[in-house]
Amino acid sequence: YGNMGHVIKNGGLPGVCDIIYEDTPTLSRYDRLIDLTGDPGFAGRHANAVTPEEAESLLDGLLPFRVGGGLFAAYNRIPGGWLVLVMNNDGVLHDSFTPDVTIPEASVTTPISAKGGTLRRLAGPGELREDGGRYELTLAGGDWALLSASEV
Repeated sequence: YGNMGHVIKNGGLPGVCDIIYEDTPTLSRYDRLIDLTGDPGFAGRHANAVTPEEAESLLDGLLPFRVGGGLFAAYNRIPGGWLVLVMNNDGVLHDSFTPDVTIPEASVTTPISAKGGTLRRLAGPGELREDGGRYELTLAGGDWALLSASEV
């Protein structure tokens, strides 16, 4: 929906990864390398290389909660917890000469799987609902929410 979803994609791996090249001098400081090279020899040269599918599984264990499909999430660790920016990058029709138009059909409602702790919406127009420890987030096209999660 719209013409701005190509700028930052919804879904896929969350914003917790650095994009680096194999000749990066600090490569050895990374615990894991997600192999997006297409080079079959990369994993042989780097024992800590994982596939994108393996990275998904690792993130389930490392992050306090996971945002379901259809939205983009960027995680930031803070003392005692996490801040997470969740965005719906679809649903904005942009023209440089007129105001942006949002498309109602681009609204996304997705579950959030939490390991425990407390999840709160700090800012943004998104709607976070909680029911017995289960969370659900709704973002209209172009909307965002800043969430906080306490340490689990």
